[in-house]
Amino acid sequence: MNTTLERSFEINRSPGLSAQFKLSIIFIATLFAYWCFLDQYPAVVHPCNCADAYAYTYIGNLYQASGFENHLWGKLRSYAYPLFLSGIFDVADFFRIDSAHAIFSVQLFIYFACALIFSNNLSRNTSRSLGDLVFTAFILNAYIYPVLAISLTDGISVCILMLIGTAVVDIAFQGVKARNLATLGFMCGLSIMVRPSTLFLLAPLVATLAYYCIYSNHRASAKAGLLVLCAVCFAMAVSPQIYLNVKYYDRWTFLPVFDLGNFQIDAGIRMIKYATNLAGEKPTLPYFNPLSTPNTDGILWYILNPINGFFTAFLHLFAALDFDYLTVYIFNKNPWYRPILFIYSQSINFWGIAGIIYWQKKCRPPKEWGTKINTRNIYLMSMIFLFILGWASLTSITAVENRFALPVVTLLLPFAFWSISSGKFRVKALNIPLWLWFLIYLGFAMIISWYIGGLKVFDSGIKL
Repeated sequence: MNTTLERSFEINRSPGLSAQFKLSIIFIATLFAYWCFLDQYPAVVHPCNCADAYAYTYIGNLYQASGFENHLWGKLRSYAYPLFLSGIFDVADFFRIDSAHAIFSVQLFIYFACALIFSNNLSRNTSRSLGDLVFTAFILNAYIYPVLAISLTDGISVCILMLIGTAVVDIAFQGVKARNLATLGFMCGLSIMVRPSTLFLLAPLVATLAYYCIYSNHRASAKAGLLVLCAVCFAMAVSPQIYLNVKYYDRWTFLPVFDLGNFQIDAGIRMIKYATNLAGEKPTLPYFNPLSTPNTDGILWYILNPINGFFTAFLHLFAALDFDYLTVYIFNKNPWYRPILFIYSQSINFWGIAGIIYWQKKCRPPKEWGTKINTRNIYLMSMIFLFILGWASLTSITAVENRFALPVVTLLLPFAFWSISSGKFRVKALNIPLWLWFLIYLGFAMIISWYIGGLKVFDSGIKL
């Protein structure tokens, strides 16, 4: 039990949440998730065949029927998620279950299981109260259920990130062992194979290996062996994609061969945000960037146009974290619950960031930097910092969708819950109570959100 970390969160020891309470919120979340399924499933069978969910279902069916084969999206989609779907389809066919309901049920079960695994791991290493708080925050994440309901990578990607977080917590509290380092290497590789945009996880992975090499007392040969083990496990996850790329495109890479980076950068200069509108004649819903200029320079555009580039990057980040629609596929242009989404998302942003800042201050005593506890805290803070920085670096230069923010929202939610439940609003900054800062922030956020909302154009017919 790490009483220092427990004190840093100022959480009192308690018996913890009862099993009945956990089952109750899981039951409520399941009902909400099923409502999301009923709302979103029509996108998979929509006549436009334009949804990512349709593409993944198509590839999953192809893998089920023919194994690893090239397909229409071979240059763009990585192998892992369609392979996962093909396994679900096999089981669904065996038991004669509707495949759409099978995807919904399996993904929802995996999410609940990963939330339990992470929270129980945190309970063992810190306190049950902290683990229960994190579990509750994860289950009450309203934004995750629309992507778990249908064949989209985002929900499973968050599940993998939870397992990566579990390995990081074990490394911080139990030290580096073959098991958790192998898990970290494989899960980082698998995460990239599910969503290539999580390539930024390489930074926390490398930082973990550096942490191990610097602070471990293991012999050099043992260190080398575990580093090789981590690399082998990472290679195991990415090697099927290398095989596909070499066989069909003669490219030795574990990333999709389509130049997705430049495509997203160019789209990000033209648009602040993008959504899929299935409520009108045309499915595209761009939020056009009024600061864009003709671009032939790729990412250099942000440097060559520093003022426009700075505000474009800021608007990308804000728009990603400002959920104006709950679901990925829009069937109602003006949902009645938009004000609730605004308050919910901006509360997560403000109190989550406030919680992280306050926590890192509590975990940073002015002396004894060389102690084991402080080394552990530095490692955990570094992992959070690298994760947020990596996500923000990628998101700030691309045309975002709200679902792209789910990894960071999942990280911020527990800190937001902790900030509010532990009374951190009583803290003052510049002699102004934090709750007053929150109201000031809400006013600012409302203006920016209204401005970004005014940029969207329904039925634009834009070609991506």
